This record gives sequence, C-alpha cells and structure tokens, in this order.
Amino acid sequence: MVEVEGTPLNIPGNKDKEKKRNRKQKQKSSGENPIVAFFTDKRFRIVFGTILMLSAIFLLISGISYFAYGRMLSAMHPNGPATLSQNWLR
Repeated sequence: MVEVEGTPLNIPGNKDKEKKRNRKQKQKSSGENPIVAFFTDKRFRIVFGTILMLSAIFLLISGISYFAYGRMLSAMHPNGPATLSQNWLR
C-alpha cells in the first residue's frame, strides 16, 4: 500500500510488494539466532565492557599493592618473614 498524507491508496500490485516486504522482515527477524542477538545487543556490550574495565582496574591496583607492600606484610608475620609453613596434617 502507498500512503499519501496518512491515507493508504489501494493500487493494484502494491499489496504484493507489501506482502513480500513483510515476509522479508519476518524472515530477517526470526532468522536471527537469539544467542547472537543477545551478544550483539548494545546493552550487553555496555554492561560487559563496564564489568571488564572494573575488573581490570581492580587487578591492576591489587598487583601494584602486592609488589609495593608484599615484603612489609610478610615481615609482619608472627613467625618471622622467612618461615616455612608446617604441614598441619602430620
């Protein structure tokens, strides 16, 4: 159907084109895999990227703090800095 100023015109042949167009749109929307649609969704990409960036920042900070304060923390151990752990199962 062709619309002119909001009113549809019934012109022969337009119904066939509209049916074909609707059929193509249905095939396109139903033919897409829902898993692929989930992963390509913009909201998923934003949430996943945010989680990935926050975890990367956390790992960076924890790595820096380990290398900066690791010796100090091991020196504060009650048994001394270089003691080996005993096997508690024996």
